[in-house]
Amino acid sequence: MIGSAEVRKLAIKEICQIIDEKYDEEKYYGILLCEGEMNSLDAKLYSKVYPALLVIPVGGWTDVTKLLRSIRKRNEGIEVFGLIDRDSNSKRKIKELRVNEGVYCTKLPFIENIICTPEIVKILCKHLDLDYRKTIKSINQILLSAIANKIKDAFPVNVGLTRDETIESVSVSIKKEDETTIEKTVNASSCLYAYRDKSVANIVAAGLYINGRQEYYNFIGKLLDDANIAPNIVKVARFYLPVIG
Repeated sequence: MIGSAEVRKLAIKEICQIIDEKYDEEKYYGILLCEGEMNSLDAKLYSKVYPALLVIPVGGWTDVTKLLRSIRKRNEGIEVFGLIDRDSNSKRKIKELRVNEGVYCTKLPFIENIICTPEIVKILCKHLDLDYRKTIKSINQILLSAIANKIKDAFPVNVGLTRDETIESVSVSIKKEDETTIEKTVNASSCLYAYRDKSVANIVAAGLYINGRQEYYNFIGKLLDDANIAPNIVKVARFYLPVIG
């Protein structure tokens, strides 16, 4: 969810009022409740990706799941879906939410990951006249170092890693009681997709010489109003978002 620290939750009455005022059967085939607030980047991006759905941000992911049934009851005959950040949900949980509740999840951990993918960074570098290869290499190295240091700080033994060393990849291997092993490796080509921390936007912003996460969101928002650039951003975002309906 992208928005202010204190997101105002929309009440059922307010949501129904928005539906009464804005829902047009000739324009939309359904309603999409998502995370965020009315002027957040989440809602703006999702409205571009899902133009045939009336997108209404309602707060956090728990608000999305709690409000769905009530909104459906009050708007019979209209399809109502939910869209939340994947976060750390398992594939099983994601399927249960979709099948049982009509709630879909982003393919990457957070919406922040989607607007920070290498594909998006490449679009922004072209717009800002920056060297993409140099920029993405720097961003990836910062992210890999952040991941390695998080593991190092959490691991109760000496890893022997200094904070200024160049990291090529980070691997984790966990052996379970049944002898099966879970392994995960993150490298330069995958770290922007896998980094499950919303600070990823701060890191990408710094790499693009943009002053902080909020300024980065504002910049993306402005580009979504640009008829020449918006289609490219939407095309990338659509790849990392579920097909709904």
